[in-house]
Order: sequence, then C-alpha cells, then structure tokens
Amino acid sequence: MENVAAQLRIESLDKSTLSGSVSATDNAPVRVELTLDGLRVASTWATRAVPDMGVHLFRFNLRDIWKYCSSSRQLGVRAAGEQPVPHEDHIEELRGLPLFPAEKLQALLEDGFIFNQFGRLQLSKLKDVQWRTGILDLYARLADFLEERYAIKLIVCYGTMLGAVRGGDFIGHDHDFDAAYISNSQDPVSCRTELMRIARDLIAEGFKVTARRTCIWVYDPTNTSLKIDIFHLFFDEEGVLQFPFGVAGPRPFTLSDFKGYDEAILNDRAVNIVDDPRLFVERIYGPSWGTPNPGFNWDKDRLSDNKDAWLVLSERAEIYWDAYYGLKDPTPPSDFAHMVIKLPDIPDRIVDICCGHGADMLMFAEVGKSVVGYDGSINAVKAVKRGVSSYSGRLDAEVHHGTIDGTDGFRRLLADTARRGDEPIMFYLRFVLHALSDRGERALMSAIREVSRPGDVIAFEFRTTKDEERKKNNNKAPFRRYIDVDAFLGRLHKSYKFRPQVVQEGNGFARFGREDAHVARVIGKRR
Repeated sequence: MENVAAQLRIESLDKSTLSGSVSATDNAPVRVELTLDGLRVASTWATRAVPDMGVHLFRFNLRDIWKYCSSSRQLGVRAAGEQPVPHEDHIEELRGLPLFPAEKLQALLEDGFIFNQFGRLQLSKLKDVQWRTGILDLYARLADFLEERYAIKLIVCYGTMLGAVRGGDFIGHDHDFDAAYISNSQDPVSCRTELMRIARDLIAEGFKVTARRTCIWVYDPTNTSLKIDIFHLFFDEEGVLQFPFGVAGPRPFTLSDFKGYDEAILNDRAVNIVDDPRLFVERIYGPSWGTPNPGFNWDKDRLSDNKDAWLVLSERAEIYWDAYYGLKDPTPPSDFAHMVIKLPDIPDRIVDICCGHGADMLMFAEVGKSVVGYDGSINAVKAVKRGVSSYSGRLDAEVHHGTIDGTDGFRRLLADTARRGDEPIMFYLRFVLHALSDRGERALMSAIREVSRPGDVIAFEFRTTKDEERKKNNNKAPFRRYIDVDAFLGRLHKSYKFRPQVVQEGNGFARFGREDAHVARVIGKRR
C-alpha cells in the first residue's frame, strides 16, 4: 500500500513490531507517527537506510497497543503531516480482546504516558519525578561504592548517556538507567571475573543483583522498581574499546579518543561521563545519534559485540544462587529428603550435590549419617557452615565450595572428599538436573560414574516435561530444563551405569508457595 503524497509504505506487521519505509528527496530524517483511529499514539524518525536511494526506514514496537486496539479501531501510520496509511491486512489474530477502551489510552497520553522503546506504556521519564529522584540516588550509591572499593568510575552509558549528551535529560521513552565502567584489564576473561567479583560484593552489601550475559542488573533493595544496568567495557590489546553488549556505530572508539572523565547534569544531579563524549556516543549509536529514534531496536540495529566477555551460563547461575541464598532464609528439609531417609539400605555416607542452604544434608547428619555437601554459591556454603556450628551436638558434616560442572576441578574435589574407605555412598541430587544443560548433565554424571562403585546409590528429584507449561513462583532462574523421564531412565541405566530401583512421578511432591511442580523422583543403584 502507498500514500502518493508522502510515499510511505508499511512493510510488515506482527505482534511486536510495525516497520516500513518513506521515500524522500534529501537526507533529512522524516517524522513518522503511529495512529489509532487518527489519534497519534507514538512517533519516531525514519532515517536514511541506503545512501543515494532516497529510502528512509522506520519501526514501531507495539506490545501494549493491542490492549486498546479492538476490531473497530484502525491502526495506521502517517508521515510529514499526511493522512494515516491504514494497515489493510487481516490482523484480528494480533488484536485479541482489548483490555481497556481507546478513550483510556487517550487520557493516559494526555497525562504524559508514552510507549517506550519496547512498546510498553509508561509514564515518560521526563515526567516521572519519583523515578528520577530514586534512580539517581541509587546511581550515587553505586558510583560511590565502586569508586571506594575498586577505584572504578561508574559512568552513564547507552540510552542514559545519549539523553544526557543530546538533550541534557533522560529520554522520555527509555525504560531503564544504563551505566558502565571501563575495566583496567585488556583480557575479556579477566573482565568477566571482575564483573563477577563486583556482583558478589554488591550482594554482600545488601543489593539485589541479577547477572545477564553482558551486564549486571542492580536493584535498590528497598524498592526493586529502581534498577540500574551496569555494563563492563574494556580496551583490548590494540587499544579499541570493547562493548560486550554491542554497538550500532561503525567507527571504533580508541585509547587516543579517550580523554578521561567529566560530569554531566541529569535532573540537577551530577553523573559521570567520558570527557568529550560525542565520539563515544557515535560508537554506540552511529553517526545519526543526534536524531531521536524511539524505534531503535538493538536486536536489529546492532553491528558488533564482544562475545568473549559475555558471562557464561555457569557464571550467571553462580551469581543467581549467591543472590538467592544471600537474601533467602533457610527452609525446612524437603519432602524428598524425608522420603529418601526412610528407604531401606541407605548408605551411611551421603554426598549432597548442590546442597543449597543445607537443610536436607543437615537433617541427614542429625539422624547419624556422614554427609559432605557441595555448592557453587559461596553464600549457600556459608549458610551450611552456620547451620553446622549452631547445632547443639556434633554433626558429621562438611561442605565445600566448587562449581558443579564436571570439570577436572570438580572431579578432583569429588574424588578427594566423597568417599571414606570402602563403604558405599549415596549421591543426592535434588533439583539439580533441570538446572543443567544436556551437556552439563553428561559432564556431572560422567564425574559421578568415575568415582562411584557397584552398590552405590543415587537419588534424583527433578522437573519433568509435564511441568513446562505450569505456573511458576519464580521464572528468573538463569536456566531451566524440563526432562523427559523415560529418556532419562534410559541414560541412567545405559550411559551412567545406575539401575533404576524406584521411580515416582507427579504433583504434590515439591510444593513451594503457590507452585506445585510436576517432578520425578528416581532412585538408582550402581551396577
């Protein structure tokens, strides 16, 4: 479809995105508006895509628009003050049932609400006084912490820096606060280790922290609606600044471009930026960074990144569990532990892999078992040690910190600490398997197979494929795999050398809050 005057075309539409193009005779960006029955609900700039071709591209992210878009409403776009171009394809399957009348949307827009860069409706960051004050308080606390602890300068970055440099304020449609630091290391692995250390120290200070591949999310512990993304940057051996998350600009930012640090003002508060930041911003967003573009989308506009500095799954999981056990009080022993301890012929030596707070392993020790636990979270290990030291009697229990990943380090730890003499062992793995990838499962079970002997016992409880669609209390775990029970039983017998003895499957075994997971319980014996 085409508007002759504006020469605007809608190229594609799906549940999340509407994109199109505008033909123009010069390089100047073209203002494009998204409309609902002629009401302007969002706007962006169409920018030149191909030199000398006269084609400007635009994109709108749509997610929340469908809450107001009934079958009688017409979604369209318009450019340069022209009449809206309707989207004439059948989009009923995208609309669903509107949750709110369009009149409510108009009232919200008049009150300063806008659609953010992900298509979510929010109060403009230019008008959200409570958020502006709270987020800058959080930034000041984090900046002081990193300066004092690591001599690191926490600068504003990405969208927050773009707003500060381009307009001296936040960007209204932005959804968060971006910050970064430039590491003193030139090695991506060392930079990852440094970011992990910073995350742990922040957790120890009481902050809530979530590790992502390319940054950490740090929340105000008293108000988790306030979140700052901290990205790790570093100059490589050739003096080029590396952005693990990525950039949309082609020109490198080098050591010769870096002039040190300066300050900018946001909401009458000082924030750190790089000195003379224009080249820095151009590296992130490209040469057209001076033109607002609410339709900017990293998934489509990113030109490069540095995956060597991405936090891998095991590192993200380590931070997740450190944060989890740092904030969570110990829970009572699990129903699975009570079931296992009642089984006949349970070995006197129990190895609890991923023991968490240690509630199960301490219960085993209280009934006279000799128990050794392992966990990748230092906070979990500390919790177990507190539990052992606070017990009034003597417990035959020890705990070790180590990544449960099947590497040589874990194999040595398992070989050195698991077995005492010739007595049999029970390997206890509750809610472990579904937190591992297929490869992680094979590595862990390979290590267990090597140290185990005929007569040893293994006990599993894990989420099954039937649990995948059920509601969860917590969907923020870095990884969760749902396991086909029959396929696992085949692997257990054929590859891992344990013969299944007890198999139970269903709900009611692992209730937690409002969640009733569908789990399998498997007891096997080494053959």
